Amino acid sequence: MNASNAAIQAYREASESRARIQSAFLLSYLETALLVLVGAVWMGMSAASSISAPIGRLVKAAGQVAGGDFSARVEVDRAPAEIATLSDAFNRMTGDLQAQQTALRAASEEAQGRSRFIETVLSGVSAGVIGLDRRGRVSAVNDSAIQLLHIAEDEVLGHELATLSPELSDLVRRAEAHIEEDIDVSRAGETRRLRVRIEGGQGGEMVLTFDDITRLVTAQRNAAWRDVARRIAHEIKNPLTPIQLSAERLKRKYRSKVDEVEIFDRCTDTIIRQVGDIGRMVDEFSSFARMPAPRFAPENPAEMLREAVFAQRVAAPDIVVDMDEPLPKTTLSCDGRMVGQALINILKNAGEAVAARRLADGEAAASEDTGVKASLDVHDGQAMFVVEDDGVGLPATDRDRLTEPYVTTREKGTGLGLAIVKRICEDHGGELRLGDAETLRGARVCLIFPLKPPEGPAKRWSAGSRPSPPNKRGKMRPTGSDILVVDDEADIRDLVSGLLEDEGHAVRLAANSDEALAAIRARKPSLAILDIWMQGGGLDGLELLEVVKEIDADLPVVMISGHGNIETAVTALKRGAYDFIEKPFKSDRLVVVVERAIEAATLRRENRRLRAQTMTPSGLIGKSQAAQALRGTIAKVAQANSRVLISGPPGSGKELVARQIHEGSPRARAEFVAISAAGMTPERLDVELFGEEGQDGRPRKIGVFERAHNGTLYLDEISDMPRESQSRVLRVLVDQRFRRVGGEQDVQVDVRVVTSTSRDLKTEIAEGRFREDLFHRLNVVPIRVPALSERREDIAELVEYFVETISASQGLPRRVVGDDAVAVLQVHPWPGNIRQLRNNIERLLILATGDPGEPITADMLPQEVATSNGSAGSLGAERTIALPLREAREVFEREYLAAQIMRFGGNISRTAAFIGMERSALHRKLKSLGVSPARGGEEEETA
Repeated sequence: MNASNAAIQAYREASESRARIQSAFLLSYLETALLVLVGAVWMGMSAASSISAPIGRLVKAAGQVAGGDFSARVEVDRAPAEIATLSDAFNRMTGDLQAQQTALRAASEEAQGRSRFIETVLSGVSAGVIGLDRRGRVSAVNDSAIQLLHIAEDEVLGHELATLSPELSDLVRRAEAHIEEDIDVSRAGETRRLRVRIEGGQGGEMVLTFDDITRLVTAQRNAAWRDVARRIAHEIKNPLTPIQLSAERLKRKYRSKVDEVEIFDRCTDTIIRQVGDIGRMVDEFSSFARMPAPRFAPENPAEMLREAVFAQRVAAPDIVVDMDEPLPKTTLSCDGRMVGQALINILKNAGEAVAARRLADGEAAASEDTGVKASLDVHDGQAMFVVEDDGVGLPATDRDRLTEPYVTTREKGTGLGLAIVKRICEDHGGELRLGDAETLRGARVCLIFPLKPPEGPAKRWSAGSRPSPPNKRGKMRPTGSDILVVDDEADIRDLVSGLLEDEGHAVRLAANSDEALAAIRARKPSLAILDIWMQGGGLDGLELLEVVKEIDADLPVVMISGHGNIETAVTALKRGAYDFIEKPFKSDRLVVVVERAIEAATLRRENRRLRAQTMTPSGLIGKSQAAQALRGTIAKVAQANSRVLISGPPGSGKELVARQIHEGSPRARAEFVAISAAGMTPERLDVELFGEEGQDGRPRKIGVFERAHNGTLYLDEISDMPRESQSRVLRVLVDQRFRRVGGEQDVQVDVRVVTSTSRDLKTEIAEGRFREDLFHRLNVVPIRVPALSERREDIAELVEYFVETISASQGLPRRVVGDDAVAVLQVHPWPGNIRQLRNNIERLLILATGDPGEPITADMLPQEVATSNGSAGSLGAERTIALPLREAREVFEREYLAAQIMRFGGNISRTAAFIGMERSALHRKLKSLGVSPARGGEEEETA
């Protein structure tokens, strides 16, 4: 029962808890189902996410690529196989796109850079550039093209070329693949000459390039006109020169021989005056071609303008000239004369333009209205003179040509006014501007000058203004000079030749450079007169001048020309010409220039000779009998034209004797040429004697025979001349003609030959070293120069001369040589003769000690002089001391008297006076001692 009750109780409790249990079960079921559902959703979402995420990334990356970002990439590692393959392909595609984008950007930047570079280059070049498309429209243009064509920049691109420049359009229509042509383009009253080049062809794109060559054409025309002016002046002046020279020569030569002198003078003076007038007209015609360079100096531009305005008011009082006052105060560095002339020229043109307008309009000659207005403006370091007029104005076209020479709009104008004004402005570093007047009806002219001169201003030169060398010795009138005249005008050659021959010159003629070089090959002239412009031959005057100076730099050359161009004159003088003479020239001027040129050449030769002989006597020194006899022989021989052979020991003064012969002869004005034959090979000696020619036939070296033409040739030590050269010298002595080494033509000369030798030529002939026939040709007048030992009484005078000259040249104190020293020098044997004496005196003056005011004594003499004064018969101190007093005294007296007699050259009277004995007593003493007065030594004892 209990069990039943317990069961019932349990049943009841279970029934009571059934709903609660069912609710708990239901909740548990719901929870489980929810968990399963959530897990399933989560698992589904995870599966979907693994598929949609890579696709989302692909979509996002595609969006970035669509936005232009080609750097987008998709991760490949976590994607499924198919998505990974798709992502990898996407990444490769974007990588290629990014690389292409980078390359495109680089190419675009490079293209832009090139475009900017081309634009920069085109904008910086002076040439205009225009590009045309296929339709003929402008696709590209640079700044220079816009400026040259005077078009607006915003009206160019896309427009047809015909609307911008009809002149260029006409040329384009005729263009083929390539064309180059000059055209004139007129804009704003100004005409420009353009040189156009077109690349391309019909129906295609084209590129037009064009340069402004207006100034180039103007410069070419100016240069052409200057050349024409020079040539016209040259051709006109060529006949004027012989006309004037003929009249002057007639007057100089025949005036004293005519009866009606007054009529003769009037006619010749008329010819000379008219030639001068024509020459001045030619100079005016060619003034544009040879304007002088400006001479810069500080000037007041305001005063210059006032003076020019005043001159215009005086010249044309019926035209009112106003001037803007006050004028600015400043300083202008310029050539006042040239700038003032330019202002006067411009004001004169303005006045004539006003008069022309009034005449054309029928107005009164005089008017109170302003005709010309002048002003001065200073700014930016420049002075600008402005002249406006109320005249007819400038022409609408070809204004740029008004500044060219010989271009004018006036009926009687010369066309040189504006050309000269422009040249003046350009020479000052400025410019000339022409335009229309701003306040009046006519023209406006601006002259612009920098206040400071341009760098390197040209110095003013005047043809023929070269100063001549001073003549301190009086007039040296050269006679017998050999002059070569080279001119292509036969009349000028003949008249110049006649004029110079009247003055005593020998003249040779040549019509061109070839004949001139042939004449020089035949013989070197003393002076050459060369025309600058010559027809025929291979060289003009300046080139021939260079060749002549290469042959002989000392040959004086005078240049002549029909056009006195300053630059040409300066060039000629720089290349070595002595002077420059402009045709037509007066005969007196030509004679003076020729004389001065020859005189200058003579002075140069004398200067060289004096420098070479500074330390040698200018003449024979001494009063000894030998010196006087030699001096008399020289005086007699000098006046003759015979050959002289001088013999004597080395150092005795043979060259001095040869120079004395030359200076005392009629050839003294010509050159003295000395050469030594000692130590020269035959080949070298032949070149030195006769000169040498090159393969072109031009003299390469002038030999001494040719240099000594009309003068004297001194051949020193003729005995040393090689046998090969002796035969050639012999032929020259016979014919006075020789041929240069390597030459084919003979050279004719007139030379006096003086030779010298220190050997016995007869011995040389006997031994076969010297030609006997040459000896007889040279030994026409033999002269023997005595050794110094034969004229000892001259030693004192020679010592005094050497002391004076050496002291002056070496800057040494002048010393006095004492009598005891002179006595020692007089008894010295002097084997080296005068040369040895001079060397010892120089050594003595340099090494002498003691007070310079004290005399030089015998103990101060050089050792070689002091220790060699004993005579050959001297016993010496070691033998004398062994003799008794009486015999020793006799030995001393014998040697003493022998030395004194030798000192005075055997002159008993002078010896007796010096030692203080009567002449008869000295004779007895000499006889007792056995001393011979004649030999100056001890007499030989007879057996």
